[in-house]
Amino acid sequence: MDNKVKIAIALFIVVLIVGGIWYFSSQKPVTQVEGNKVRVGYLPILASLPFYIAEKNGYFTELGIEIEKVPIQTGEQLNEAFIRGEVDITPENTMVPVLRTEIINPGHTKIFALGDITNETPFATLIVKNNSIITTLTQLEGKKVGVFPGGTSKNLLPKFLKSKSINTEKIEFVEIPPTSQLQALSSGAIDALLSYEPTTAIAIQGGEYRKLYADVWASLMNHNPLGSQFISSKFINEKPNLAKKTVDAFNKANLFMKTNDKEMRDIIVEYVKLKPEVAAQVVPLYYGQTKDIDPALIQQFISILVETGEIKESVDANFLIYKP
Repeated sequence: MDNKVKIAIALFIVVLIVGGIWYFSSQKPVTQVEGNKVRVGYLPILASLPFYIAEKNGYFTELGIEIEKVPIQTGEQLNEAFIRGEVDITPENTMVPVLRTEIINPGHTKIFALGDITNETPFATLIVKNNSIITTLTQLEGKKVGVFPGGTSKNLLPKFLKSKSINTEKIEFVEIPPTSQLQALSSGAIDALLSYEPTTAIAIQGGEYRKLYADVWASLMNHNPLGSQFISSKFINEKPNLAKKTVDAFNKANLFMKTNDKEMRDIIVEYVKLKPEVAAQVVPLYYGQTKDIDPALIQQFISILVETGEIKESVDANFLIYKP
């Protein structure tokens, strides 16, 4: 073999070695690529309690997760943040905007735990002033009823009332933000209010109001999953291990809520800034575990939303569920 051939072979080997070193040095381990930062989009309300619990109890830290908090004011804005890829996961949002997006542009978001509104744990309550002449649902006819802003309450409440043989065409539904709801009821601007927690607990504890009907959403559907927990499909696909660890942390917080009532209420006082006597009375929104998600419950709720015109068409619940 002459020297030219030897030199050519040697150069080829050197190129292979240098190329191999460059290639493998440019590849990062999966754990490095995934990182550990998770953007949690949340509504700064009581329904985000699992997030506060997971943070307070160190569940994220235990799993090496670095949290970036992204506070958002409405469910619609939170859903839009998912679509734009600005948040990875949320401890709670209403299912309605997620389903609307799924119909138009499917695949953005998955459910990793269902909210569980039951007759024993009602989250929506019709309340009136103590001195109100209203003592039955029928007496709401001809009156003004305050509801949470957005179409969900305004559309689902009439369905509930119709199920009780109430003529909802004789009722005026007025959208009022939570910060102004009790003031509107106290002033007489509205005659009754569909209140969520902790507004209900604050109202009853104050002594000026009473419950007219205590389990509106649960009466519409027991084990109602209206408010549930969601995770970004992009997050799942790009960082599957980190996504699973984050879901595990939330599942642990969801279980803590059901098994540590006193400690849970102490966290409500600290994070939601409620007085201890109010926190003692509040009915939180409880959540299930990822492994226990029942697609039949989701499908039943979707049917109710289609019936009320809240969403235009049905979707297959099985495609909405996060499956690690």
